[in-house]
Amino acid sequence: MPPTLQAAAPGALLALEGISLKLHGRAVKLPGLRSGRSVSLKVGALVVTQRRMLGSVGRYVLVDSELGPGEGPHRVSFAADGVRLTTDIPALFPEGGGEVEFHWDVELGPTVLSSLPSGPLSVALPEQAAALVRDCLG
Repeated sequence: MPPTLQAAAPGALLALEGISLKLHGRAVKLPGLRSGRSVSLKVGALVVTQRRMLGSVGRYVLVDSELGPGEGPHRVSFAADGVRLTTDIPALFPEGGGEVEFHWDVELGPTVLSSLPSGPLSVALPEQAAALVRDCLG
């Protein structure tokens, strides 16, 4: 687990590492990369508090953001089968298109789900997320 996630883990609603992480790319267009549909499997970590979400792909932090209401370009949802982060490619690459979904595959029981924020949630991604998304796709 990356140090940023380790620091946030004490007292978190979820703090898991070694989680199966599935990436789904749909209609992705980047300079030098085109993909109608792609799927890849990785390993990651996840920490969720009442107001914040941190997630990694391997040892690299993909998201470290407050959970906000609304429809930002990057959306998060919590369900019984895990946590999904849907990234909007044009928000990361102005010349790009499509979207990529990161699915941390972890079983969330009813007790955990009831304590997590619900409704449409948005997160901000750090600057290095663009490079990480590109590396995961290509």
